[in-house]
Amino acid sequence: MPFQYDILQPEEQDAQRASQELAQLLEEFLMPLLIVLDRLIDKRLVRTLVQVCVAIIRFRNNKQGLLLSELGSYLDGYAQQSKTATAGTKRVGNLLRSIKWNFLQIDHYLLEEADKEVTRMREQGKRIICPWDESVIEKAGKARN
Repeated sequence: MPFQYDILQPEEQDAQRASQELAQLLEEFLMPLLIVLDRLIDKRLVRTLVQVCVAIIRFRNNKQGLLLSELGSYLDGYAQQSKTATAGTKRVGNLLRSIKWNFLQIDHYLLEEADKEVTRMREQGKRIICPWDESVIEKAGKARN
């Protein structure tokens, strides 16, 4: 029987299925961090963080930056509804300005996860390699002197 009753063409269905699978993998990858952040900040902000990660992965590339207003327009529910998507931009701003968390929580979480992985690898007797390129981030003024 032909696919006359399909809502989407098979190619579109495959692309949609792949997109959903990638979104599921991203959510599984972020889940431990989301659980930690869920204890610190509002659930709506945690949901916004996931949507921001998806938007960055989908729309950021090396040739083009991503402005806060663009990022807000790419959030779920605001895509292509307006030029500025002020509601989405406000949600991203609320996430970034929240006084209940900062980069130190994420930094601490990442260090804890790295320690767990090192411990796990030591127990398995695996060799642990840590790349280090000796690069240092400096202020622009210091680089010129």
